[in-house]
Amino acid sequence: INAEYMGLLYGAGLLMLLWLPVMRTIWRKSYTSRRLYITDENIVYSNEVPIICPCLGSTKTEKHILLSLVTDVILEQGCWQAKYGIHSIKLENPGQMGAAQTGADVAIDGIYDPTTFKRRVLAIASAKRRGTPLLFNSRPSDIENGKFNEDANDTLTAIHAAQTEMNSTMKRIAELLEKQQIRQQPQI
Repeated sequence: INAEYMGLLYGAGLLMLLWLPVMRTIWRKSYTSRRLYITDENIVYSNEVPIICPCLGSTKTEKHILLSLVTDVILEQGCWQAKYGIHSIKLENPGQMGAAQTGADVAIDGIYDPTTFKRRVLAIASAKRRGTPLLFNSRPSDIENGKFNEDANDTLTAIHAAQTEMNSTMKRIAELLEKQQIRQQPQI
């Protein structure tokens, strides 16, 4: 190999080595800017990815998926994801099903607790299709960097359980009062 080509190869290698911290900054910003949350009607996924040269700005993306249209939540974990304990999720709607369509409506990487997310999404989606009230509620503050804050869900579930118990107690009291009034009526 000529000395000219060796200098060219070293120069290209040096440029790639100098560009590595810039790419690391881009990947970090992309990961930390992700927001995933569930509203009453939608699943919202927003992301901000810097352009190759970070000083030129970034590309902002926000996707909304109607909960009533979600048919499946697919969990995936590759070998490198397994090493770090993260997963990928794919959300499918009725138009995405079948052998011809292998893609999903939305694919999200970097979720730490995907089974909780899947359970919540499918429970809310089925409740929306049935028209029953929702037990789960999630705000952007409930999910931080792919990790769920279970306290919010536990509190809502406890409130719902207390309301259900109170309603059943009130019904029993009303029945007992009716029985007592029937006994106290004078018999002719």
